[in-house]
Amino acid sequence: MGFLLILAVPVMLAIIFFVFRLVARMSQKTLPNSDTTGVASSSFIGGMRWMTGNASSPLTRLSIYEWGVRFQGRKLVGPLIPRFELSFSEIKSAQLVRSTLLTTGVRILSTDTNMSVIFWTGEGIEILNCLSNYNVHIETVEKTIKTIEPFSG
Repeated sequence: MGFLLILAVPVMLAIIFFVFRLVARMSQKTLPNSDTTGVASSSFIGGMRWMTGNASSPLTRLSIYEWGVRFQGRKLVGPLIPRFELSFSEIKSAQLVRSTLLTTGVRILSTDTNMSVIFWTGEGIEILNCLSNYNVHIETVEKTIKTIEPFSG
C-alpha cells in the first residue's frame, strides 16, 4: 500500500503540471511569422494578470524589444504561465493601475477585443516611459482595479 502511495504522488504531480501547461498554452498569444528575437531594450520583473489567471511577483518578466513587448514566466514557472507577445501596432494603450490592495502596475490594452494584460510592478512609470519611446498611446489617468471582480480587461 505504501509503495502505491509513493508512486501515486509523482504521477499526480505530473498530471497537474501538464494540465497547467496545457491551460497556459491555450491562453497564450504569440506573434506568428515575425522576427521576435533579439535583445530586449528593457526588461522588468513583476507579476502578471491575464484573462484566465494571475501570477505573483517575481514570477514573470516584461521585455520590451524593437518589435514590441513580451510577457512570460520566469525560470521554472515559465511553462506554467502563458506567453503574450504584442507588436507595438497591436497595443491600443498603456496605463498605470492600482489594485484595491494598493499593488501598482501597468495595464497593456490590445487592439484585439477584450485582450489586456496587467503587469504588477513598482516600476510603472519607467515602463510607460519606455513604451512612449515606441509611440504607444499612454493613458494619463491612473485606474483603480477591484481585485475581487472578474477580470474585465
